[in-house]
Amino acid sequence: MEIKSQRQGYIALFLSVLSLSIGPIIVKSINAPGIVSSFFRMSIAAVALTPLMVIRMAQERNRCRHQYRSFDFLPVILIPITAGIASAIDHSLWSTAIRLTNVSNASILNSIAPIWVSLFAWLFLKEKFKKSFWFGLVFIMCGAFSVANVFSNNFSDGFNRGDLLGLLSSFFYAVYFIMTQIGRRHFPAITQMWLSQVFCAVTIGFFIYLFRYSITGYSKEEYLQLLLLGLFSQTGGYFFLTLALGSLPASVVSLFTNAVPAISAIIAAFVLKEPFLPNQIFGCLAVFLGIFMINRSKSKG
Repeated sequence: MEIKSQRQGYIALFLSVLSLSIGPIIVKSINAPGIVSSFFRMSIAAVALTPLMVIRMAQERNRCRHQYRSFDFLPVILIPITAGIASAIDHSLWSTAIRLTNVSNASILNSIAPIWVSLFAWLFLKEKFKKSFWFGLVFIMCGAFSVANVFSNNFSDGFNRGDLLGLLSSFFYAVYFIMTQIGRRHFPAITQMWLSQVFCAVTIGFFIYLFRYSITGYSKEEYLQLLLLGLFSQTGGYFFLTLALGSLPASVVSLFTNAVPAISAIIAAFVLKEPFLPNQIFGCLAVFLGIFMINRSKSKG
């Protein structure tokens, strides 16, 4: 499945954001370390995509053989591999940051990835941005901070190790976006996503083995929740995200994903009966206003 128009790209992006927004609701009820949930999430997604990958390879064997010559295939294949490894480091750093600082700090520091993406796109991909793009970026980041209640936290003690790891994870999250955008110039959506998922799962698996986490001993209900997390949130969310990156620039796609915390907060208010404070409502509005400004800045004319 491929999309060519920007309209289809935005539809895929909406479906991606919706799937990813439901993910935290599922994760909240699973009693497992973050890195273990990430391992199951990535591994299940890789397994789910494998049959589609096999079918595609069988159908287009001759075309792929013609397209990827022996002298240029190896450098190209490194693109989704790098995306997968960057995603694994991002998840590992973020899950570790959660243990060293509060969830709001770790999540919001991870979510500043769009700033890195925009700087990468400006410096290396030569993308041009209007003033409204940067104003929209400010609205999105301020809205994300407000949704996460960061403005109400006490930062008098400064950055701790958890905060630093959360900030560092955002860099690798940005690398994932950039490498996926570049990879979509060479690979179909399924191929790009499958390769990155496989190497992400392998890398996280290595971290689990290195730091001696356990992937057994959970209840049947928790394993079912992990399965749902891998199939629905990860496979569905990132498949549509990868499709969107085939027709939309990474700088726009990564900014739209900042709506995930806002939408998750709205869903949690209704499903989990969590409080939804006025500053979070204003934060959601700021996020959506920023997205609107970004969209307008990218339109022609």
